[in-house]
Amino acid sequence: MRRGVVSSSVESNTYIGPEVSVVTSKDREKYPLGGNETCSQDWQQLSGKTAILGREQFQEFSDPIQRVINCREAIHEHIERRVAIFFQQLVCAFKTDLHFEEGKTTHQGKGEGALTLSNGEQRTVKVEIKRNAAHSSTLPALTAYHGNEWREYENKRGAKPKGFVFMKDSDLWRISNATMDLPIEINNADREIDEKWTTSVLRQRSLAILNRCSRGEVTPKEGLEAFFVQARAVTQHRERSVTDQAVKKALEFYDEDFDFFAQGLKYDETFLDSLLNVRVDRGDEAAKMRQAVYQLRFKAIQQLQLDQSELLQKVNEVAKGIFAKVGKPVYHQQAFRHLLVRAMPTLEDQRRVRKMYNLPGEGLSFSSVYKLRTTQSRQGRFDKAVTAIEPHIGEIQVLARELSVKMQQLRIEDYSKRGAILRHLRRFKGWSQQRLGEKIREIFPNVPSSQTTISRSERMTRAFFSEFVTQLARVFKVDECCFIIPNFYT
Repeated sequence: MRRGVVSSSVESNTYIGPEVSVVTSKDREKYPLGGNETCSQDWQQLSGKTAILGREQFQEFSDPIQRVINCREAIHEHIERRVAIFFQQLVCAFKTDLHFEEGKTTHQGKGEGALTLSNGEQRTVKVEIKRNAAHSSTLPALTAYHGNEWREYENKRGAKPKGFVFMKDSDLWRISNATMDLPIEINNADREIDEKWTTSVLRQRSLAILNRCSRGEVTPKEGLEAFFVQARAVTQHRERSVTDQAVKKALEFYDEDFDFFAQGLKYDETFLDSLLNVRVDRGDEAAKMRQAVYQLRFKAIQQLQLDQSELLQKVNEVAKGIFAKVGKPVYHQQAFRHLLVRAMPTLEDQRRVRKMYNLPGEGLSFSSVYKLRTTQSRQGRFDKAVTAIEPHIGEIQVLARELSVKMQQLRIEDYSKRGAILRHLRRFKGWSQQRLGEKIREIFPNVPSSQTTISRSERMTRAFFSEFVTQLARVFKVDECCFIIPNFYT
């Protein structure tokens, strides 16, 4: 269980243990955080809705500085997410020639006043622990403009172009706007380095790096290196200036973590492998191969996010039309998704749509999953939303069939890309098709690997079976993920 604040499973006005009571704000129930994460306080192990907190623990968590120290693990994860998300943004922006500006973020709900501790003695002393939903991303939302149109505008040769939400509804868009529910001291530390009223603004500096990456002036790796330099400079500047000692402590931890990840990028040649979900062997020869694999991965990630964004925007257009007719009952979005999953033609397509939406509960209906995540009253409101939308199931069924066809097209395109990846890696090695076949036979003597077989594989007239992917990975000393890109439509 991560360090942080009390679990969102604790209900309002619940008495916790004989000595300390925990009360969560009713505002928390009005504004559920949806897919965002809520950390849990590592006092004593929380079990269901009860935990026993002694007087010493009450004193410990009454101290704002100690609260920050107790959240050390959560802060590390908070910064780790900043790093991972900004790198993904760099990858998706790389050589797109788009210009980026800050966009509007989705409302995350209230966090302040979410927790009250009482020491349980006759003379009760209550300490309110304020909390906020802290964005894990430096750039929670991005508005993009076509580069040539933006340059015309900057040079005063045209009107300001119309922007669009970058990768709207994709996984990148969602994780960029996601939050962690943390003590307000940590949220205030974020404000010190991110918000416009400070003298050193990490968001503006990060935007400049992202725009350079979009123009191809720096690679995603170089962009991440520049981000670490700016993040440490801004954090150290605010750490020297801030007067709130708890916020100062949080900024101290931020600086330690930014340095930790910067050192990892500088000295560990495999640092980016985990961020890209690939693995390449170590060594001088592998270093060149790693760069080739990274370039392939950049393109694959860009295309995957774009495909997901386009599909979900089409889905949302249909949903918007239905909501215009029935209104927006509570949990209307969740009800629509449930009906869409149910309308998909096959069980496999249902699984794919769940994956597209990042819905949990493989093998369960969305309704069943939602029961596990909400109170009985919320489930009742969800059921009412389903009933309100069901008269329009015909439109949803048409959409479901279109989605099924589109995902099949994407799978066919994905298979063709595997052949292109094989050709790219072979040429990078300087091997002919015949030489690659010889390399395969050196390790796997009984595997068909003639020049004709390799040619058919590159042209995708021969299927890429999983065994063949494993064999190619061994020959090129990379992992299988280089050929099989994780996605929602397979």
